[in-house]
Amino acid sequence: MSDPLTQLTYQAFQYSKSVLSLAHKTLSNQVLEMVAPPTPERRPQPLKPEVINKIRDSLEKIYQRDWEEAERGVYPASILFDTPIEDILRYYPLLWWDMLQMQERANQKRYQEFAREIDTEGYPGYYLQNFHHQTDGYLSDWSANLYDLGARI
Repeated sequence: MSDPLTQLTYQAFQYSKSVLSLAHKTLSNQVLEMVAPPTPERRPQPLKPEVINKIRDSLEKIYQRDWEEAERGVYPASILFDTPIEDILRYYPLLWWDMLQMQERANQKRYQEFAREIDTEGYPGYYLQNFHHQTDGYLSDWSANLYDLGARI
């Protein structure tokens, strides 16, 4: 697997995902600012250049470690290119819709809302909150799918 072309392809793949992630974050902040402005204490603050550089350096180290571990057989190399495009295309529009709901919950400090069909019985209190103001916390398939997509982005 130490083919330089494959490694270059992997790096290009990872960097392109980073660019798409940054574009998503920038656009979503702008849309939310117009449609459902955050409360002053929740308004995003720009990152300092040195923080951006640290993030970039950390990502490069992660990409390099992933590559090296796949080469050593710690896990299959195919995982390096594993991105479920079908799921992204399917759930991305829903992520935008849910983002507006999340913003409203966050602005109104509503941290414990779940759909009626979710059985919350038996869960410790820690789980009975909307982590990151996410719809249904982590307790529904809907929420889990959107969380997976959001984590990939």
